[in-house]
Amino acid sequence: EENVWKYGLYSCGGAIFNFILTIVLVRTLKYGWYGRVYAQLIFSASVGLIGFCALLKRGLFTKHYLEQLKPLLLWSLPIIPHVASTFIRQGCDRYIINAFRSIDEVGLFSFALNLANIITMIGMGFNQSNSVEVYKTLGNDQLTKQQKLESIDKQRKLMTTLYAGCAIIVGLGGYLLLPWIMPKYAGSANYFLILTIFGFFSCIYSIAIRNFNFFCLFFILPNRRNGS
Repeated sequence: EENVWKYGLYSCGGAIFNFILTIVLVRTLKYGWYGRVYAQLIFSASVGLIGFCALLKRGLFTKHYLEQLKPLLLWSLPIIPHVASTFIRQGCDRYIINAFRSIDEVGLFSFALNLANIITMIGMGFNQSNSVEVYKTLGNDQLTKQQKLESIDKQRKLMTTLYAGCAIIVGLGGYLLLPWIMPKYAGSANYFLILTIFGFFSCIYSIAIRNFNFFCLFFILPNRRNGS
């Protein structure tokens, strides 16, 4: 519905709620790491309940919805491995470092990765907001196929330039300022520079996946249904 401000307030509000709940369980109630797990569980259950109530209120659990369930599953299930690859990139690496290096190296790497995720967050934010514009462009019947592809290509170049600029600013800024602002984590500066490059290419990858999904949705699937 393009309610960007509502979505932003909802997302930030959820993050703040999760943060406060974690502080209460970990520090006040002395649950330790279990407190973080419980906080995430309570937060996820709350958000899931709100989403379920919203679906019921809008009447989306209807016969028509059930009819769309099969194509929804056929389209969504293959994407699960793509999403699960995030664990491989940001989970297994710590186990490997700890196995062959030390727990100190794991800490420096994790710190650098969290900072480098700034690039990924920027990419996700702009990618999600731009997806609405892409959907509207491809769904515009007044534009020819060539005009649609040219518009998407223009957006792709603009987003790539934006991500490259952010990566340069964040990467060089963090690499130069990190040893000065946080000398205890100076050893993570080299990790940070490499991980910033990784974040940039992750953003480019997300653009490619998004454009491929939209291309299949608007150009390939309709042609198959028409027998062409």
